[in-house]
Amino acid sequence: MNNNDDIRINFFHKRADSIIVFFIILIFLLIYFIFRSNVIGYWESVSIYSILEPNSYPPLPNIQIRGDSTGGQGLGYPLLILTKYLSNFFTLSFFSLKYLYLIYSCFFLILFYFFIKKISDRYVSIFSLIILIFNPYFIYMSTFISAQQISLVLIFLLLFLISDLKNKTSFSYFALTSISISLVLMHYIYGRYLLIVILLYYFFDHLLNKRFNEIDFLKSINKFLKLITLSLLILILSYPPNLGLIFSKELFLPLIDGEIGIFDYNIFQLFYLNFDYFLKVFFFSGDSELYFNIINGEKVRVFDYLLQVILLIGLLIASVDKKMMIINIITLTLIILICFSYSDFNESKVTNSSISVYRFYMCIPFLTIYVGYGLNIILNHFKLFQNKKSIICVFLISLFSIFSFFKMDTSHDKYKEIKDNINNEDYK
Repeated sequence: MNNNDDIRINFFHKRADSIIVFFIILIFLLIYFIFRSNVIGYWESVSIYSILEPNSYPPLPNIQIRGDSTGGQGLGYPLLILTKYLSNFFTLSFFSLKYLYLIYSCFFLILFYFFIKKISDRYVSIFSLIILIFNPYFIYMSTFISAQQISLVLIFLLLFLISDLKNKTSFSYFALTSISISLVLMHYIYGRYLLIVILLYYFFDHLLNKRFNEIDFLKSINKFLKLITLSLLILILSYPPNLGLIFSKELFLPLIDGEIGIFDYNIFQLFYLNFDYFLKVFFFSGDSELYFNIINGEKVRVFDYLLQVILLIGLLIASVDKKMMIINIITLTLIILICFSYSDFNESKVTNSSISVYRFYMCIPFLTIYVGYGLNIILNHFKLFQNKKSIICVFLISLFSIFSFFKMDTSHDKYKEIKDNINNEDYK
């Protein structure tokens, strides 16, 4: 096969990927406009107030010093406040802010698809993306005016860029990766922990994929030190007060009530009880239809039981798949962080917890990858499907989409019923 054939094949694959992503985003927008609820979320209202108040801060490139979803301390999350100024082009309002977050989510879906394809294959990307856009958590929370959705965009941008760092030599690519590191570091605190995990993973991946010798070892260290140094310089030069926080323990351990509980309890008891609570609420809960509750921070089951079985299959097989290692590490890190959230206990049961749908939402895309991965594994396991995999893929996606659509419609009808009851003066 000559170079011209390779170029044509690559062009065909890129064009196919672009068409797939385009149509999936159209489906997502359609689902959103059908099932959207013009209700301000419980915690979302805090960030809307801080953004819309006349005396809110300008979008300074500061590191947010509080680890909550709205940035209620310090100068607030810079990219949330920047959204206010962007929305002025469309007349500043609740809806213009929401639609900007819809644009952020579309960027996220593009990065999500192409990164998963890079570490796995097109089928896993398609399955994961379809399952994600029909997930009620994503439908409702992808336009929530809070830190999580922007953080997911930044994290997948960083993953997409840094995964190719060892093959890139241009300064522009190096600088863009450094900027993405800076943005992740200044934003939501979970992103900071993931930043450390991602940098360590790709550093050792960069190192171990070469023949181990002193020259390559020093080159790898030099490359990543330059990357980190440039990222920190960007933060300090763009906003000098960042210097103090970069070398402060509050960068990773903001000692503010309601965030972390490792200083108040036995950490093993805290982890065990929070993990038990996490499983019962988000995976084994009976409340799988009242999805509109997510808007006000109430917790419902994230996947149907059939998808949970596929999730378990994907998780077990992915745990020994080297290509999925970065997803495994990130997912494990997020679950550990969630299980160290601040909670109140009574007789070895969680009575009140800061484990919210906002915090858990960071896990949704990564868990969805395991569902897509597991579904792909199941199809590959049966020889009958291998020759007709594309047809089976289209059939399963269509079947799952129709099922999910009707399930969302049922849930949305219940939301409208409750809305009508609330508007009824006799409702108590």
